[in-house]
Amino acid sequence: MAYRFPDIAADCIVPVPLHPDSTRAYNQTALISRGISAARGIAVAENMLNWRMACGKQTARRGSERKTLSLDSMEASSALTGKRVILVDDVYTTGSTIRAALAALRRAGADVAAVYLWTRRLAGEDPAAWPGYAEEDDFWYN
Repeated sequence: MAYRFPDIAADCIVPVPLHPDSTRAYNQTALISRGISAARGIAVAENMLNWRMACGKQTARRGSERKTLSLDSMEASSALTGKRVILVDDVYTTGSTIRAALAALRRAGADVAAVYLWTRRLAGEDPAAWPGYAEEDDFWYN
């Protein structure tokens, strides 16, 4: 991924956190972030973005249920205030997790320079159709 996406200037890489209800023994998004970090020389800021609500695992939900994830579901550390960050996630299905992460990072005062995704399920989705869409969200890469 580090070589596939444009070289974005950033202070750190922020992986989407593993959901607290997950039974997985590792956070694959953190592992992806570490690989990008090794190739790009940008530090990974693990544990700077966390789930704050008990909302259940997204993997246990159907499409329409996934879209109901609150934008307040995550919180980001104030240590990210003024930092330019790259947000990393593994699977983009409906975009709810990414939108919650973006909202948390913005509330903390971070500048999200890019979002790197390992894979996405929906081809040709129009982010302008999302609730809460803003022009500064136009950094999505295919």
